[in-house]
Formats: sequence, C-alpha cells, structure tokens
Amino acid sequence: MVYQFSNKARYRLAQITDCHLLANVNGYYQQVQPAMHLAAIVEQLILEQPDAVLLTGDVTQDHSVASYQLLARLLAPLSCPIFCLPGNHDDTAELARLCQHPPFRAERSLQLGDWQLLLLNTKGDTPAGAFSEAEQRWLQTQCEQSTASALWLFCHHHPKALNCFIDKHGQ
Repeated sequence: MVYQFSNKARYRLAQITDCHLLANVNGYYQQVQPAMHLAAIVEQLILEQPDAVLLTGDVTQDHSVASYQLLARLLAPLSCPIFCLPGNHDDTAELARLCQHPPFRAERSLQLGDWQLLLLNTKGDTPAGAFSEAEQRWLQTQCEQSTASALWLFCHHHPKALNCFIDKHGQ
C-alpha cells in the first residue's frame, strides 16, 4: 500500500530516531530524560509544520505498552502523518497497534511527487540489525514496480560500517 502525498513543489519531512522512551515520563535513559527531549522536538516541529514525520526506530527503550502510549501523547499535537519503522528496542506488535491510530500511519511506501520513500524493517532477533530475505523481496518488488525518478531508503540500522562503536549494531 502506497501513501500518496498531494502534489506540490516542495515537501518538508522530519526524521526522528532513537527516542528510547520509557513508561515513566520522568524516566532516565543514559543520563537524559527522553520524554523531555522529544517534547522539545515536537514543540519545534509544530512551528515548522512538516508534511510528515518519519520515526526510524528505537522509539521506546523498555518495550512497554505505556511507553508507546507516551509516544502517542507526545506526538498528538502534530498535524501531519507519522510513519514508523522498528528498531532493535521496539516491539513490532505494539508499533503496529500504534500505527492503527491517527496521526500514525502503517504505510511503508510513500510517494512524494516523483520521489518514492521506502521504510525498511531491519529489526533482527538480536540488538544488531538484520535485512531478512522477506524484507529484501519486498524491497525488490517495490523497486521493480516504482516509476519514481528517485528512491529513498530509510532503515534503523546502518547498512555499512561507520568505523565507530555503533558498528556492533549494524546490519
């Protein structure tokens, strides 16, 4: 299923990743309060009015229902669609449930004029990312069917080593 944006000359997209929200709005992760930081980002996005927000994984840290509910509350003021893909800390079932309620959307293929954005699921069974055969087939099908002049791929885990500590979680 493809989400079709209305045609216009320019689009404004925001990408948010690694929120690591906890069930407790005042909770700490790595010496910061993730909910407070996400709330500040949302305040800025309200001013900028993006056409869409792409949540690219690790939206929660504790996989709890309450952390996904907190995410929904924090992002509720946004007036644009929000598309999600999982990271290694996400519960795919909870993320799918979240995407059943506006402004969250379940589509993974987005058409913006002559561009197509594809949201890839790179969640594996371990903290490291994975690019499963099923996901590779989905991507191949999307590429074969696309008439876009440009394809943009989004995933949580990086496909190529960055020569730093995070490489242990790459694909």
